[in-house]
Amino acid sequence: MADESGPGVSPSGNAATGNAATTAQLLEMRRLIKEHLAASEMEVVVIVEGIDPHSSNSFQARHSYTRDDIVFDQSFEACMSVDADGMARLNWDKFHMMHESEFNAARILGSSHS
Repeated sequence: MADESGPGVSPSGNAATGNAATTAQLLEMRRLIKEHLAASEMEVVVIVEGIDPHSSNSFQARHSYTRDDIVFDQSFEACMSVDADGMARLNWDKFHMMHESEFNAARILGSSHS
């Protein structure tokens, strides 16, 4: 039987993090999550809030995601950058843009404090 642990993960799990999940187990969990989403009426509401440093006015962006909006094997495009003058810039046009990303068990099992 072929090793299903994938790159960066031993067959018994990830010794570096003490996590015993294998790639096969992660893929099974992912399948179960997809089934749950398909059968549910779940909605995720995301609120991003900030304060304008010049006027001290607050601003808010809200978006609701239903099961039809949730995707797998995708990552958000980078929407933040720093200009030459050192100011952070948010590109609202890229806020909801995504690109394909390959399933990577080593990244899932890796430390949350990288």
